[in-house]
Amino acid sequence: MPDQPPNPAPRAEITRLSFRLPTGEILQFVLDRPALRIGRSRSNEICLVDPSISGRHADVSLHDGYWALRDLNSRNGIYVNGTRKHLCALRSGDGGRLGRVSFRFESSGGGDTETDPGASTTFLERPHVLCCKCRLPIFEDLFATGQALRLGESAFCPQCRHPLLGKEVAGHRLDDVLDPIGPVLVFRGLHAKTGEPRAVKLLLDGAPQSPQPIPTEEAIARTRFLREAVCLELLDHPGIVRVHEGGIWQHQFEELSPPTWVQTPWFAMEYIDGENLLRTVNGRGPLPAAEAVRLASLAAEALEHAASKGVVHRDLRPANFLLPRSGGVKLINFGLAKLMGAPKITQPKSALGPPGYIAAEQMEDPSKADFRSDLFSLGAVLFFALTGERPIETDSSLDYLQKVRQTPPPRVRDLLPDLPEELDVVLGKMMARDPRSRHASYAKLRKDLDRLQK
Repeated sequence: MPDQPPNPAPRAEITRLSFRLPTGEILQFVLDRPALRIGRSRSNEICLVDPSISGRHADVSLHDGYWALRDLNSRNGIYVNGTRKHLCALRSGDGGRLGRVSFRFESSGGGDTETDPGASTTFLERPHVLCCKCRLPIFEDLFATGQALRLGESAFCPQCRHPLLGKEVAGHRLDDVLDPIGPVLVFRGLHAKTGEPRAVKLLLDGAPQSPQPIPTEEAIARTRFLREAVCLELLDHPGIVRVHEGGIWQHQFEELSPPTWVQTPWFAMEYIDGENLLRTVNGRGPLPAAEAVRLASLAAEALEHAASKGVVHRDLRPANFLLPRSGGVKLINFGLAKLMGAPKITQPKSALGPPGYIAAEQMEDPSKADFRSDLFSLGAVLFFALTGERPIETDSSLDYLQKVRQTPPPRVRDLLPDLPEELDVVLGKMMARDPRSRHASYAKLRKDLDRLQK
């Protein structure tokens, strides 16, 4: 929920955004469009070259005539007037920092100007519901981004959205939130008997304990969740997160009105001390070529094992590559995986995963994805690890599909000319537009990747 200032500044008064880099350099950008993305990547409308800035750090956009600043899950966050925020409405003269880069919103008059005293009311006329705990308003876009949580008729704002913390799930006491996005949540839990930490994944779909029919979308989400647990039970490889146990947790949500008994699917996995590739690259910059190629080779070995068990991941992207502090890589989040022989869930032309890392054939019909689709995605992830940018920078699925069909794979040496030509050749083959032109097996891919490391 945007923190509402006393007098949010109308669009007409906010004309530019000024930044001061740690070097002392001052950059100014005119707010001449309804939304601008801020980050270290050159694909952003506002590019800030500083190690503390994530590749896609934040965006500033109009909401009913008022500017709002939103954190895009950056590593170092955004601070407005000294307080860390997730989404914040702004007024003329507000200042703060993104990472180590300070900023200030400036009005066309050059300072704080008097605003419409009714502006606050206008801002709150946006569709919203009240948090069932703190009674603050929650705007609908926060549910879409996963920052707020809706369970049945009850809603929880970003500050109150984890009512399960401290509760025990089948002998696992939930003590921290690892992944707060969407109805599928991942907690760190301590096993009551062994005391070892585990990653506990739950599907909070609010399904009642009584045998009532579950809506179609919720039923599909539950099927995917349970299929992920089945896939992980089939797989036994050091490059894939290991599952311990799971089931259906029957418990009462006292926070709901009225208190309701619900059935929550869950499973416990090994807890990995580390961070994902997305946060690593956004926070520290692209990986050295040798390290990126080594991680891709390790991931290819894990994917080869999955393919041998009839599992196609279908959601390979940097956030699903976990980098343990002890080294190596762990593939996680098999929620969209295809299991050979299992009933089909996804309909044709229902793209799975975000644009940027998906092969064209998977976007057109996810049910036809095979190991070559994962191989394409692995190439796109390797491109990101090397450059900090997606091979095709767009958030539009239609635009992405058109480009991934009609344009040749991007050359990494266009961005990093010092890299060997052979690396471009291997990446071009991994991301070939025609699946038949990609590597015929993971073994052949690994041979190419291993040769690059010599």
